[in-house]
Amino acid sequence: MKTDVYPEPGLDQDTSVPTLGQSLYSLMGTFSFDSPSFISELEPPETYDFILQNIVHSAPHTSCPLSTPWTRRALIYESNPLQMRTKYKTVDKKVRLGPSYMLNPTGQTFLPVIIPLLPPLPLDPPHLASFLPTKRLTKDRLSKILSSVPKDFLQSREIDLLVFVLREQELALAFEDSECGTFTDKYFPDYEIPVIEHIPWVQVPIRVPKAIEEMVHQMLLEQKAAGKYEYSTASYCSRIFAVGKLKGGICLVADVQELNRVTVRDAGLPLRTDDFAESFVGHVIYGLADLFSGYDGQRLGVASRPLTTFSSLIGPHHSCVSLKALPTHFQSFSAVLRTPYKKRFPKMEVFL
Repeated sequence: MKTDVYPEPGLDQDTSVPTLGQSLYSLMGTFSFDSPSFISELEPPETYDFILQNIVHSAPHTSCPLSTPWTRRALIYESNPLQMRTKYKTVDKKVRLGPSYMLNPTGQTFLPVIIPLLPPLPLDPPHLASFLPTKRLTKDRLSKILSSVPKDFLQSREIDLLVFVLREQELALAFEDSECGTFTDKYFPDYEIPVIEHIPWVQVPIRVPKAIEEMVHQMLLEQKAAGKYEYSTASYCSRIFAVGKLKGGICLVADVQELNRVTVRDAGLPLRTDDFAESFVGHVIYGLADLFSGYDGQRLGVASRPLTTFSSLIGPHHSCVSLKALPTHFQSFSAVLRTPYKKRFPKMEVFL
């Protein structure tokens, strides 16, 4: 590429950028100006594709990448570059739920949960040095938990008590998908997705980048072994895609926009943030939580599972547990969390 200096449109004449900068602006459709003719012919090695992939996520919403050999190759996995640059969809692309009546209004009736009184905590808990590891709570996992406690935040005997409680309630801990449990159907019925009459949909799958293909394949197998997915022969076909986590790794996200179009709307609203915060005025609060499982703690009803069918590297599968992307599941999940404690704590509320 040339390195001559040209003034950038929209800027003062004394402010300039190299031709390389103008070429990238032109390729991303950020500015409309007379570009050198070689721009449409640019096709550098694949090692340069990351430049366009980074720019497309930060370009203005009004821009539209030009169709060139380089952009088509570099943005092949950006099914909708304009949407990929935003964390959420724009308002005009929001999927509205169907206004209708609930087909089975008594389907989400929860039985009262009887919580027995917990035994009192020991005044002289066993010392940390005498800790005996278990299959669920190993020494390495315990060290990982204790390393998250700030220095000098707990005294040594308080740490001993913490370790005692963790060992006694080890089944509440989960470090792998296979260790995550679900709400028992003795008290909480499986969640049935209320839908209106519709025609099954089929979406074109989103290709998984080769760089993470093996990682996604292994993740699907692990989650299937944990009971989250099972093989499907339904007429539906949605899609999933992988997104990166802030602390490394990836997570799988289900695209349920087509399902949302036929889902019956639930008018329930979450708590107002101000009202929720005001309930803590005058109280000392501290807490730390690292949730490995959430919405997937409630199982989907057998009749609703085909609605979540997706195409994947291991074939067509559907979800056996609820998806956090389902807009109507918020109300049901809030009720599930509130049910065990509402008798003992009548004023308790759930804020998600």
